[in-house]
Amino acid sequence: MLAVTQPEPEQVDRHPPLEGQPFKNMTIADASRVLLKERGVLHGPDIERLPIEGVYPTASKHFQSTMIVAFRRDGGFENVGRNRWRLKQPVSSSSGS
Repeated sequence: MLAVTQPEPEQVDRHPPLEGQPFKNMTIADASRVLLKERGVLHGPDIERLPIEGVYPTASKHFQSTMIVAFRRDGGFENVGRNRWRLKQPVSSSSGS
């Protein structure tokens, strides 16, 4: 039987770095919304890393805590478990006619 070798987690870059300064003038919620529209579900550390790479101006020592508060205030984000986030799906209103 052949052994399948998996690359080390730090060698796998599932989310390539961003180019330019796409988040320079955005809020945490706005920057995260852009990322989640583009990439679907993201883990909290990726949501932190990607905006900062995209020149999100922050000096926060507790970015993830700030992020969670921003998400709750905004109301458009959903934690799908284990600090993985996605945008809330719009609720379709169907008439019972």
